[in-house]
Amino acid sequence: MAKCKTIEKDVISVCIGDLNKKVVIKSRVLTPSSTGSVDYTEVFTTVATVWALVKTSVKGNEVFDGTHLMVDKDIFTHEVYIRYRSGITQENWIEYNSEHYNILDITNINEDNTFLKIRCIVRGPKANNINLA
Repeated sequence: MAKCKTIEKDVISVCIGDLNKKVVIKSRVLTPSSTGSVDYTEVFTTVATVWALVKTSVKGNEVFDGTHLMVDKDIFTHEVYIRYRSGITQENWIEYNSEHYNILDITNINEDNTFLKIRCIVRGPKANNINLA
C-alpha cells in the first residue's frame, strides 16, 4: 500500500499597511509612422494610480547614460506589490519616482486574487526619451 505524504504550500502575506507608496500603472500604444519611416510614436496613458509596496533588489543594474541596459527576466531591480487588479500584463509599465519600470513578470500571490507581485526593471528617468522605448 502506498504512503501519502502531505505537500505543504508556502503562504506569502502582504500587510496592507505596507502599501505606502503611490505608483502609476500605464499602458503604451505604438503607432507606426505614416511617412514610411522606421520611427514610431509612443503614447502612454494612465491605467490606474495605486498604493504599493516597493522593494528594491540587488540582482543587477547596468546603466549607461541614464538608461538601464539589461533586459533579462532573471535580472530585476524592483518588486512592486499591489492589491489585485485584473488586466495588468507585461505590456504595461509602472511609473514611480519619475522613472519608468518595464514589467518582467506578474504573480498572483497565493492564487487568491488579493495581491500581485510585479517584478520589474528600472528603465531610467522619464525625461530621457530612450527610457520610454
